[in-house]
Amino acid sequence: MTMAVQQIRIGLSRKQPCSYITTKEERVAIVLEKEMHNSDNFEMLLANGFRRSGNTLYKPQCDTCQACQALRVSVPI
Repeated sequence: MTMAVQQIRIGLSRKQPCSYITTKEERVAIVLEKEMHNSDNFEMLLANGFRRSGNTLYKPQCDTCQACQALRVSVPI
């Protein structure tokens, strides 16, 4: 089985005070490609630790902390 390789442009935010742990700083990696905002790519990004808030796809990318963990909750519809 071969898998296609896809390059994705990702931006990195500046360090800022962490929203969760007041003694830490946070950074986030943000997907810049609007083409990635579809269901197939979204599933791939979620499987790799990215999250979605509104139209923003992001992933914690902190230098000295790995406390944030992505959690997927199945919600019956």
